Amino acid sequence: MELPKLGERCSRVDCKQLDFLPVLCSLCQGTFCKDHSFPSNHSCTKVVDNVIQEKRSTSEWFSCHAPECKERSAVEMLCTKCGFHFCLTHRHHDSCYANQEDVLPWRLPKMQFAKAKEETDKQVEEKLKAAQKDTATRATANKIRLMKIKGKAVGDNKIPTTDRIFFTVHPPLNNPSQTSRPLFVSKTWTVGRSLDLFSKKLNTENNNSKPGAPKLKIFRKEDGVCLPMDAIMGSLLQDCLLSDGEPLILEYVTTDTVAEVSETLLYMDKYNK
Repeated sequence: MELPKLGERCSRVDCKQLDFLPVLCSLCQGTFCKDHSFPSNHSCTKVVDNVIQEKRSTSEWFSCHAPECKERSAVEMLCTKCGFHFCLTHRHHDSCYANQEDVLPWRLPKMQFAKAKEETDKQVEEKLKAAQKDTATRATANKIRLMKIKGKAVGDNKIPTTDRIFFTVHPPLNNPSQTSRPLFVSKTWTVGRSLDLFSKKLNTENNNSKPGAPKLKIFRKEDGVCLPMDAIMGSLLQDCLLSDGEPLILEYVTTDTVAEVSETLLYMDKYNK
């Protein structure tokens, strides 16, 4: 009785092992045992070099045609009039329009929103000022102020979020900018260290280390009280001598005029800018 032919021998010359479940190479069509079934294990002559070549970037960036604009876009947006590419900010540019009436419909919603926001912010600020003067609503007014300035405040980003306290700080009147800014410091800092950050962010000269020079101090805008330089900001909050979110004032004084300046600040409407 003749036995059926079972399995095949490995095609690798130095192997020739009989395998009952041979593997067919999809490249060279040879049959191999399981140990030499991979093309790399039997030196397959049909294998293609699989070295990965870096794919060249085919993406193209389009620069905005508006003067002094460095914005680049991955999607080209051509002006229907001049054919140049413009970014989203300058897509309704003036250079291709004969008169402002053509571009006004595009800008009108944005202008209306800006005007409405300005009027709303003005009304809210007036109500907050009135609430600040009333002891019963002062705490609520400070909380609202805090929510308004948190998103815009700047400071030392190394300060942990849980340690940050926020203030609207007004620069001295002799500062050319005369513009208040929302700033944050750490509740573990002293008033003096907070003053250093405030003066830096407001571009205000600080000569406190120079003998005989006017000293820069921090005052509460609410009542003109001068904050002691060695006090810890967090301690002032715990003792209700300071509130998170309330406005502060920087001003130059001499040792003899601190009390006089504190009294004057109560009636200084110029700091309301």
